[in-house]
Amino acid sequence: MLKDSDQIQNLQFKNRNFTNSIRTKLNFILLFFSTVFIILSLVFQGCGDNGTNPSDTNNSKAPLIDSLSKTEGYTGDKLSIIGKNFGFNKDSSFVAFNGDPIDATDYEEWSNTSIRIIVPANAKNSNITVTVNKVKSNAKFFGILAKADNPFIDSLIPNSGMPGDNISIYGKYFGIASDTSSVLLAGNPIDKTNIVSWNNTLIVFKVPANAASGNISIKVGNTFSNTVQFILTASPPKIDKIEPASVFTGDVITITGTDFSNSSVNNFISFNSFKTPSSYITSWTDTQIKLKVPEAATSGNVYVTVAGAKSNGFNLTITSTSPAIDSISPISGKSGDAITIFGTNFGDTKGSSYIEIGGKKPADQDYTFWSNKKITTKIPAGTVSGYVYAYINGTKSNGVDFTYTTPQSPQIDNITPQPALPGELITITGKRFGSVQGNSTVMLDATTLSNIQSWSDTKITLNLPSNAATGNLYITVDGLKSSPYFLSVSIPPPAIDNVAPTSGKAGEVIEINGTNFGNAKGTSFVEFGSLKPGDADYSVWNNTKIKVKIPDGAATGKIYVTVNNKKSNGIDFTITSATAPLIENVSPTTILPFDLMTITGKRFGSSQGSSYVMLDTFKITNGVTSWSDTKITLTVPNGIPNGNKDVAVWVNGQSSNKFPFSASVTNVPVVLIKSGTFKMGNDNGEDWEKPAHDVTITYDYYMAVTEVTQKQWKFVFGSISNPSKFKNDNNPVEQVNWLRSMRYCNKLSVLENRTPCYTLNGSTDIDENGEPVNVVCNFNANGWRLPTEAEWEYACRAGSTGDFSGTGNAGEMGWTSTDNKNNPQEAGLKKPNAWGLYDMHGNVLEWCWDGFVDTYYETSPKNDPRANISVDIPDIIVRGGSFQDGSSKSTSFHREGTSPTTQQFNLGFRIVRKK
Repeated sequence: MLKDSDQIQNLQFKNRNFTNSIRTKLNFILLFFSTVFIILSLVFQGCGDNGTNPSDTNNSKAPLIDSLSKTEGYTGDKLSIIGKNFGFNKDSSFVAFNGDPIDATDYEEWSNTSIRIIVPANAKNSNITVTVNKVKSNAKFFGILAKADNPFIDSLIPNSGMPGDNISIYGKYFGIASDTSSVLLAGNPIDKTNIVSWNNTLIVFKVPANAASGNISIKVGNTFSNTVQFILTASPPKIDKIEPASVFTGDVITITGTDFSNSSVNNFISFNSFKTPSSYITSWTDTQIKLKVPEAATSGNVYVTVAGAKSNGFNLTITSTSPAIDSISPISGKSGDAITIFGTNFGDTKGSSYIEIGGKKPADQDYTFWSNKKITTKIPAGTVSGYVYAYINGTKSNGVDFTYTTPQSPQIDNITPQPALPGELITITGKRFGSVQGNSTVMLDATTLSNIQSWSDTKITLNLPSNAATGNLYITVDGLKSSPYFLSVSIPPPAIDNVAPTSGKAGEVIEINGTNFGNAKGTSFVEFGSLKPGDADYSVWNNTKIKVKIPDGAATGKIYVTVNNKKSNGIDFTITSATAPLIENVSPTTILPFDLMTITGKRFGSSQGSSYVMLDTFKITNGVTSWSDTKITLTVPNGIPNGNKDVAVWVNGQSSNKFPFSASVTNVPVVLIKSGTFKMGNDNGEDWEKPAHDVTITYDYYMAVTEVTQKQWKFVFGSISNPSKFKNDNNPVEQVNWLRSMRYCNKLSVLENRTPCYTLNGSTDIDENGEPVNVVCNFNANGWRLPTEAEWEYACRAGSTGDFSGTGNAGEMGWTSTDNKNNPQEAGLKKPNAWGLYDMHGNVLEWCWDGFVDTYYETSPKNDPRANISVDIPDIIVRGGSFQDGSSKSTSFHREGTSPTTQQFNLGFRIVRKK
């Protein structure tokens, strides 16, 4: 209409001489047609064109998907999308998987009601949509079938047949019949009309009319199975005559008969079991074959095999001086086993001759017998299944099949008695121990047991050593180690018979006689009441006698001996003098740097004077805040190593007894998380939280009760290094990136005399600005580290299966956006979960070890899963939600990923260590 109007206006411009009445009539006509056009447009817009006019760019009908030709399949499958309003041509329209348009090469057909595509190679389980003229359709879900395992053929029954016969292929991982699956015969796909049935473990197909002998294999997607030979059967060949009937090796013979075929391709001649190389054949027709007798041929039957069908045997006499193997015994074995070769023309002595087994020659010393008809040797290392040949003075014999059997580890089935006593005779039963011990060993944990009484392939008897303890027992045979078998060793408690003398003063040596003291002191000890002598005070320790000095501060009372945490009976002993100072109690027994320690006892003196306190190796003189005859208070110095220590008071050159205490650097409260199995993830959550799956944590570990606080951070790095935006000693430390949290773990581990878990480019001194993909975690170290994602969720759930642990109420268990807080809150103010852990459901987000992989749950291992970071997995898992997040992000199963360099005031961390 706009174009027509322009023409009329132009016409009016060119004919300015028209009268006003004519101009008025034209304007009226123009107005009339314009009105009609507008009315018709409105009518058509109201009715719609039902998608019949693909050129109408104002079509308001959105594309609609009614159905998919299938709801799941493999990548590469053909898929039809049925619906309406797709348009008659693709043009700029497109199909998308989870919002990502597919490649142009994946389209096969496009019409207004049907689209056919090829499922893209990178497709995941997702929704499919169609976008036409920038208008997106509804979504239909399509599932991608996993191809995690290669198809494998177990057997072909029968393995030969004629065109039209049904053949069954047995195996596994065949999947379902699919556009991308096929059966191949000699590398060529069998037409799908010949497929009778198809399921994951059985395929039945009909032999095609144009089939030939060849290998059968299965193709599923882009993955191929192993191959199994199929033979197309026909009339077997028949030998009528061989001339001459007696020959030497190297002579030419003529074989006459029928059904030999006109070509030697895929056909062969055999002398007994020796297959003749094709290079020996000079001519081959359907009724006559000429060939040279190979050097390895022996007298006996000659056979013609055509297309897998074997002829009758025809006797031929061969006169030869070449070596010939008749048989071997055994026909299978492993390295080190003896093997005997029987035959002729081996020579009476070995000389330069030798045997070859699976391509390997035994060493000269491995031959134990050699005669003209028999050779015995050992199977050499590195042997594989193959042929056995005899090389006699440079001449090679025929080959005989040999199967190499992979050595199997020894297996322990039972140990009796259980529990056993030290020194007791035990019996180990099982298999593959070997007929004699040789260089084989029995180990109890890391200790090799030597008192072997008998050894056979299925039973070993031995006496346990006197210091044996409960542990895992292993047997190693030819370098192969058995699985561990638990042995419980019952250790009787020590018993004191007498003490000589029965009285004495500090510094004198006494003798304790009895039984079950053990042959070495180790961690065992003597106590005078509750006072222990120092390690240097012992001069003799064996199973029946101990000599030890009476320690300073010892009081009249009982003497005890403790061995392997078992305490003996008590024997009365009298202390004849008591001039040394005596510590009776220390408070607290676990100290931190700068704590105030109180020592109570007697004979400290009324004032300090020249007296002092030995706190571990620290001599305390100036740090004493008060001193009396019964009580001393002092300030704990910084720098005492973490662990169990002793304190002693020195007065006038005499030392008190040594009283135990424990030094702690940061005092990180922990709970013990016992090993166990739980359901990880949630089938109703986000795609990356699916599927819910069983996970087992196979070990016990300690986890910090709260997120690392700013006070704990400052103990390691000092006050000036606190990175937190909201400063408060009891708040979680925040604005810490992934590497910086690892640096804290390593520094804390060193302060507590633990082995650091993390190395970056080979160093435990982690540069927090380093390249995170180079971080390595030693999970066997006893130092502090970040929890794995599985450890975190297992501890968070604390045996629960709902969205939130503890009370199950998000508001009671953690800080979320519903609390209307603008910053992190002090740790531990809300309720703990069942295992005593606070703020697992919100305060600050918590770093984990694992890299974020949205499909990790689909393939993660059941036991102790850990998804390491790499250049292909750039983000790190964070868990637990924060004060800024809604409760949906604070569930036990919610997982997110962020860059390891992220530093936010809602992001902190919690630490764990091995038990």
